[in-house]
Formats: sequence, structure tokens, C-alpha cells
Amino acid sequence: MINKISNDFIDILIKYFSNEENNKKIKSTIIDPMIIYVFDKFYPYLLLTGGIIVFIFLLVLSIFILIIRSILN
Repeated sequence: MINKISNDFIDILIKYFSNEENNKKIKSTIIDPMIIYVFDKFYPYLLLTGGIIVFIFLLVLSIFILIIRSILN
């Protein structure tokens, strides 16, 4: 009984989300604003993380150059 009801409910949901008009409505009113909100909140952290990665890369590169110079001298 519950299995039949749940299967019918899932079929109704699939049919609802398969409709192109409903799909566009959901994307424009729920998904797109949510993605923009999350990106706006994470943007400073992503920028900071990128800066730290560049800084670490420059440190590693300078250490590597110093090691190469000390080996060659």
C-alpha cells in the first residue's frame, strides 16, 4: 500500500519536473538565486585561498632557486 503510494508520488514528481515550463521556473526562482548567493558568500574565501596558493608557490619557487644556486656554487 505505502509502496504504491510512494511510487505514484514519485511518478507525479517526475512528470512535474519533466515539464519544460516548470523546469525553467524552478531554475530561475530557486536554483539560480541559490547559486549566486553561495558564490557571493564564498567569493572572499576563494580569493584569499587563491592568494595563499600563489604566495606558497612563489615561496617554493624561490627556495628551489636558492637550493639550485647553493648546489652550483
